[in-house]
Amino acid sequence: MVDGFDILSSELELLQYMYPELKIYEYEEPVLKNTTINGIFNFSITTEKEVLIVNTKSNNQKIKINKFPNNIFEFKLFPLEYPVFEKCLEFEIKSNWMVEEQKLKISKSLTKQFQSFMDNDDGPLLTLIFDHLLNTNILFPSYEYVVSTDKQFNLFVEISQTVEKSDFENKNFDCSICLENKKGEEMIELPCNQQHFLCQRCLKDYYATLIKEGRIAMIRCPECKYDFANNNINNNLDDDISDFSKYGSYSRLIKQLFTPIIPFEFFHKILDQELVSRYKKLFKEQAFNRLSKEYPYTCIHCPRCNEWCLKEEQLDDQLVRCNNCDFYFCFECLHSWHGSTNACLKKIAPIKEAILEEYLDPFTSPMRKYELELKFGKKLLQMESSGYQAEKLLDLEIEKQDSDMKRCPKCSTPIQKIDGCNKMKCAVCAKLFCFLCGDLLDTDDPYSHYREPKSECYSRLFEGMPGTE
Repeated sequence: MVDGFDILSSELELLQYMYPELKIYEYEEPVLKNTTINGIFNFSITTEKEVLIVNTKSNNQKIKINKFPNNIFEFKLFPLEYPVFEKCLEFEIKSNWMVEEQKLKISKSLTKQFQSFMDNDDGPLLTLIFDHLLNTNILFPSYEYVVSTDKQFNLFVEISQTVEKSDFENKNFDCSICLENKKGEEMIELPCNQQHFLCQRCLKDYYATLIKEGRIAMIRCPECKYDFANNNINNNLDDDISDFSKYGSYSRLIKQLFTPIIPFEFFHKILDQELVSRYKKLFKEQAFNRLSKEYPYTCIHCPRCNEWCLKEEQLDDQLVRCNNCDFYFCFECLHSWHGSTNACLKKIAPIKEAILEEYLDPFTSPMRKYELELKFGKKLLQMESSGYQAEKLLDLEIEKQDSDMKRCPKCSTPIQKIDGCNKMKCAVCAKLFCFLCGDLLDTDDPYSHYREPKSECYSRLFEGMPGTE
């Protein structure tokens, strides 16, 4: 066996131990003059500083990378000529992100660096070549590289993602549930943007249990700080939706309310689809219950399939469409849509005077008025407010000293006295009452009220009539 092969054989054995990614193809022994040893070395170029990749094609998109993996050094060795660089080695550089100019630059740098290796050298040529490939900086001397196509830039984006994934899989992490230290390949990062991780087994068991038990409010990152008093995570996601001013618009309120802390999509590859569907259903039900409680005029159950229906921006519109069964119905009477010109006869619960006063107050902010419209409906508020104002004006008129109007003591209908005596009859409920004091009169003998000496209206039946004074 010749000296060159002895050196090479020992070196290859050591290199395969140092670089598991090195592949040496089988070769025949004994080694003859025409014997070749073929191999592939998958190497990653690592730079001292991050290289800024700039895409001039799309608004100067930028990305920083300091590791460029999956490059191939494909070589053919002539063992009897080893380690004479110019005689013992043929090679080719392959890479999906390098342009031909870059591949040629690396090839030339290898030739320049090692062409001086001669017969009398017994140094580890292949080892030195591998080290040169791993640490070369000739491709990015200024640590900036400009690309002119989206395709080329996307290759570097993929490289960055590959490196990030590889680095993550090789790091060690502590699972906050089982407290075991595990490799990144066994961990899953939670979508809280705080770099919190759980091992795959704990994550699956933890969230599966919460969903099965219906504890939807607890489906969050277990490591993030949580304010149980206010249901706030990181004091940011407020569970109280009664203060509408925090949202500024109805669309923002809906987006906040119906966006889970951990997205549904996160669980698709982790949990059974049956559990994911249950999570969606329970979360949606919880969100609608909260919305209905604070703003009852924004959502309602479909009378046909009982699914929740949400009003869009037109909150004063009575027409509602169920996205589940495609049923069109009236928000007020819950019957199939009868058209806007055909009024439904459903009795509407009155709105409290304090709410109407606030809505009519010129100093009430537009935001607060919009919040009230969410709760009670714009048309209903306007209708009730208009009626409330009319009633107040009527009461002021009635309270005037010489007013010819009174309210019926039974049904409160305003009654105007044009002429005649003070015994009045309500045109709505037909009750008899005294115009002077407002008391209800005996149906069988209404005039007894004016005959009784103890009555404050004694002998005042015709008081106020023209010609009686």
